[in-house]
Amino acid sequence: MPVGHAAFAFVLGVAAGILVRRAVPAMAVTLAVFVAVQVAVPFAVRPHLAPAARQTVTITMANISKLGMNDAGGLEELAVAGPRGAWVLANETVDATGRTATAPSWTAGCVRPPGQTAPSGPAADQACFAKLTDLGYRQRVTYQPADRFWVLQGAETALFLALTALLTWACVRWIRTRLP
Repeated sequence: MPVGHAAFAFVLGVAAGILVRRAVPAMAVTLAVFVAVQVAVPFAVRPHLAPAARQTVTITMANISKLGMNDAGGLEELAVAGPRGAWVLANETVDATGRTATAPSWTAGCVRPPGQTAPSGPAADQACFAKLTDLGYRQRVTYQPADRFWVLQGAETALFLALTALLTWACVRWIRTRLP
């Protein structure tokens, strides 16, 4: 993947130089555009380079990876651990019908503040999450499995090499139309 990024950055610099026709402003334009692409691709493109896997799991004390509380004491965020080594794209709570939902407000009572122990022990927390499961709440995890790492690397490299070829073609075309 670094080869694809380097080739794209080089040709982007050439294209900026052709268009701007001044070295320092062309370098600034190249840097700005390259940084924008480096920020945009991981968020907007990379998750869609290969079809993601989806798994719906039961919420238990054993598989909870994140449990966030807001300042008012309500449950703000609930996430379960994805498969080992996977790139988790989404982790959302769904109700019995399969629609995205937020956990009921009473689930905030399932969580103890740090350092505080419950008189009834951890069984109370397990019973609380069992009630959540009985009501049909599950966690839907969308992820890219770890075994797709090289597929994603190859796809992103191909994307950057295609952008490089397209930009090279545009530069050649621009120069041919501008020459007498």
